[in-house]
Amino acid sequence: MSRNSHIDETGGEPPLALMRAVLDTNRIHVLARLEAAPGPVDVEALGDSLAAERTDGRHSSRDALRMRTALVHVHLPKLEDADLVSHDRERGEVSPGESFRPLSELRQAWDRCLADSRYHPSE
Repeated sequence: MSRNSHIDETGGEPPLALMRAVLDTNRIHVLARLEAAPGPVDVEALGDSLAAERTDGRHSSRDALRMRTALVHVHLPKLEDADLVSHDRERGEVSPGESFRPLSELRQAWDRCLADSRYHPSE
């Protein structure tokens, strides 16, 4: 496991930063696209895909531009901070980061986090 890896393969505790990174449907969509892709994913195509998903396919070029802007300035940086993705700004591509895991593993880590009383406020 790399020193930057956020999910312990032995079932250890995932940090809260990782959990916060995947708390958004747009970021989950990015991870799902990366999981299904055979290589890096084009940010422009990713923005178009997200805009189409959010508008049931009735998106305008303005919607796609807004989504690409949100990807570059909000969503990809959060995923990068958790080492889940690597964003090559020069090429306009996103690829899996050092801590990238299939969504099923992230879901299991999330479930462990929710079950851990340390993540719940005291009563």
